[in-house]
Amino acid sequence: MQKVNSLTELPKNFYKNIPLPYRVIGNALYRVEKKLKGNQAEEYKILVARHAPIIKRELYNVEQPQVYYEIAWNDRGRLVVEIVGAGALATKREMIPLAEKGFPCNDNNYRQLIDYFDKVLALNQIDRGFMVERLGHIKNGFVHPQLPRNYEILPTDQGEKQLLEAFQVS
Repeated sequence: MQKVNSLTELPKNFYKNIPLPYRVIGNALYRVEKKLKGNQAEEYKILVARHAPIIKRELYNVEQPQVYYEIAWNDRGRLVVEIVGAGALATKREMIPLAEKGFPCNDNNYRQLIDYFDKVLALNQIDRGFMVERLGHIKNGFVHPQLPRNYEILPTDQGEKQLLEAFQVS
């Protein structure tokens, strides 16, 4: 599920709490390495990804023991938001297909991105929330788009998505 918002400027603190040795320079993600040359320490900036991704929040599936992450990145002034399974931030097999959605990963940088996401999760307090994949009776409640709720409805198949869109207010 991809959302694209037009931005004139990034929200404040969009790139807060970037873990070392990573740094965001001009909306790109770099890894900074220090090397000694004689008595001098020189800093080298190595490009990791052309867009610096962030994790906006962590979503727990109410029905199944699954975790999803809402990730975002700035693509030439557009804020792209994508909700992906936890495996997409931890394995090459699931991360590389995100490139089709504009995510800045490839065979050369996926290891560094996996390391980056692991450090972001370890060192930051990520906002948490809940999600369901379908409408109807779930656990001890009823899920409907027009009822007040404290969870996101994120349908996984096209039929559930069409059903959810049919309930949207015109």
